[in-house]
Amino acid sequence: MPQAHLYRSEAVILKQMSLGEADRILTLFTPLYGKVRAVAKGVRKPTSRMSGSVEPLTRANMLLSKGKDLDVVSQAEPIDVYMAVRGDLEKTSTSFYMAELIDAFTIEQSENRSLYRHLVNSLETLCDLKNDGLGNIREFILLRASYESGLLNMTGYRPQIHRCIECGLVPQGSVSFSASGGGLICQRCRNKQTVTRPLSVGALKMLNLLEEGGFAFLKKQPFQEDISLEVESLLRQYIWYLLERNLKSTSFMDSVRRGVSMDRFEYTGQ
Repeated sequence: MPQAHLYRSEAVILKQMSLGEADRILTLFTPLYGKVRAVAKGVRKPTSRMSGSVEPLTRANMLLSKGKDLDVVSQAEPIDVYMAVRGDLEKTSTSFYMAELIDAFTIEQSENRSLYRHLVNSLETLCDLKNDGLGNIREFILLRASYESGLLNMTGYRPQIHRCIECGLVPQGSVSFSASGGGLICQRCRNKQTVTRPLSVGALKMLNLLEEGGFAFLKKQPFQEDISLEVESLLRQYIWYLLERNLKSTSFMDSVRRGVSMDRFEYTGQ
């Protein structure tokens, strides 16, 4: 019989699903192979040496073999388990959201090294965020917005925020945003889009700055919390339109913000 094709790759485990009595199906995101679905055999057994290395939101070096339908995980050695994320609900819910966005916006076997690095950098930044008990809501929102903006750009869905999507001119005066149109609408063209939302000057400035720099740059800007919340709402609406569904992790984040008990949440990504 032909020998199975082995390959090595760094990967972030996005989600897992139980298979049979002892196995798990993993969804991995890798820099060279993009999204990969693989089975980790026997990983649910108490004697498995690999179980701690294939939990969701673990970054690991992996040895895999190509399979007909699913690849097979032969070895996994953790690089980072992001412990600072796992011990904080605000960080945990945000990391789940990051993973679910990657899964939703990518297809299997499609290389995207820049997006992989964007995910890893964002998880590392998330670990370093200070939580003072009030949740540092502004910084969490800015990090998520920076992550969303980068992901939309790297997957080809960046909204048009410099010119009106209808007339092509730089808007003067008040503007609106159309999720279905994918960008700004000037006041004159507003009636050409069925559903729009007003966009404040501060929110438009923040959207422009999101394209210019990452989180470290953004958090130095003097944005008020209401501007950050407006941009958060707008990006969520736009992502909802693109995916035609809400992400499960958004309800998790909202529940954390409202202070709802998380006893019933166990993240698998399913």
